[in-house]
Amino acid sequence: MTTPADLPDSIEELRALVLLQEEKHEVEISERNEEISQLREYIRLLKSQRFGPSSERTVAGQMGLFNEAEALCDAEADAEEADTQVPAHTRRKRGGRRPLPAFLPREEILHDLPEDQKVCGNDPSHALVAIGQDKLEQLVFVPASAKVLVHLRPKYACPTCKSGIQSAAMPPQPIPKSMATPSLLAQVAVSKYVDGAPLYRQEAMFRRIGVDLSRATMASWMIKMGDLTQPLLDRFLQKIRGSDYVLADETPFQVLKEEGKRATSESYLWALRGGEAEHPLLYYEYSPTRGGEVIHRLLSGFAGFLQTDGYAGYDAVGEQPGVVHVGCFAHAR
Repeated sequence: MTTPADLPDSIEELRALVLLQEEKHEVEISERNEEISQLREYIRLLKSQRFGPSSERTVAGQMGLFNEAEALCDAEADAEEADTQVPAHTRRKRGGRRPLPAFLPREEILHDLPEDQKVCGNDPSHALVAIGQDKLEQLVFVPASAKVLVHLRPKYACPTCKSGIQSAAMPPQPIPKSMATPSLLAQVAVSKYVDGAPLYRQEAMFRRIGVDLSRATMASWMIKMGDLTQPLLDRFLQKIRGSDYVLADETPFQVLKEEGKRATSESYLWALRGGEAEHPLLYYEYSPTRGGEVIHRLLSGFAGFLQTDGYAGYDAVGEQPGVVHVGCFAHAR
């Protein structure tokens, strides 16, 4: 705080002091306004996440995409430097490199001394002998490659009778008259449903290797793949129904462009787990509703233990003869 004794004697110095105070005041106001603007934006984002449509909410952890490498690197460094307390001393725990899989092919590269250097440095007449070797394994990644299968079917005709043309039949194809081979369909399906790579990203990946493959085409393939795998899914459901223990659950599943429903409305994905304990089977089925008739249809003919949460939609199935409806400790708690 400035006291009268601290004020300058001349008018010019006093004017300069006033101007300086005004500049400081303007800077403080600007900083406060910027902070208020940021806080208002935080409040808007929090309200959007809490009360906004679920289709527009921010995914948890999404803001950390750009510092993932730094965060994981720091976590790994902390883990490698962790200390293990032993009664006699403190042992430093060091993170070891995991061995590369033994089934991968190996290519050995020998880095040997030149012949003129395989002599003793003290006496050149003494030849060096091998006493061992250092070994370092590195992983080489071969980028994805593609090739084109060209099916040639010669045509044959009788030059005398001229009754028709004959040629060999094409081998069975998953999608007739399509350029997609089983390996390509498997690659697109695994990338999308296992690795979480959307079709538009796969479109860019194929473009990098010079293949123009639109996501609309791949989407059409995935729909047709669903029809192709339906017999396998039916067999899964049959095996689950035939087991004596089934775990069932349903979870909200949002469909943004579903006919007759808003993007913010909820549909449901029903999940069943059953079969042999050593080789359990998982079955998923989409339904626009959460009605109990869905699980009633899925478990038609089932007899055994049915484990679910406390949702009342399972009660009708649990009351059927031969079905024992059980809960779990998590929901009982």
